[in-house]
Amino acid sequence: MSYFAASLRGQPGCWKIYALYLGKVKLNLGCWIFYQEDYVNIDRDREVRADRYEDISTLPSFKANCADEIYAGHVAEHVDDVKASFGRWFEVLKPGGRITITVPDCRGANRMWLERKRFPALELGPDEGIIAITTGVKAEDVGDREKEKVLHHRVFDESTLRICMEAVGFIN
Repeated sequence: MSYFAASLRGQPGCWKIYALYLGKVKLNLGCWIFYQEDYVNIDRDREVRADRYEDISTLPSFKANCADEIYAGHVAEHVDDVKASFGRWFEVLKPGGRITITVPDCRGANRMWLERKRFPALELGPDEGIIAITTGVKAEDVGDREKEKVLHHRVFDESTLRICMEAVGFIN
């Protein structure tokens, strides 16, 4: 109950959001166009449908140990400080909670590029595909300020993602 009272001080009416999630608080970080029912959908872009508009790296309106589940789909490659962001997510997640982080598969993309395969999901050839996977922008989007806002700050493969997660306390 104190969690709800603290939330009410931060943003009037937010208890309505949390009341839907009594029993389990599930966060969808950087929801963009992937709004999920039964989740608190969070994004900083007010042009997209979300329940909360705030920085997913700091989650300022969430107390420690308040979330049962966190889904961070294709956002880790965009955050400025991976250790700080992952550390904050670890803090917000309840002990025994579940986090799912999905990122572009850099190792798989490299393998496709080396084998000169097309990137079917992007409808791109090997050279354009590897650039799009690593930067987050297709060649035809270069110069488009809106699309360049979503440039990747880094790339991951399974081992680097695991190292970053374990560095802040997540265990498999």
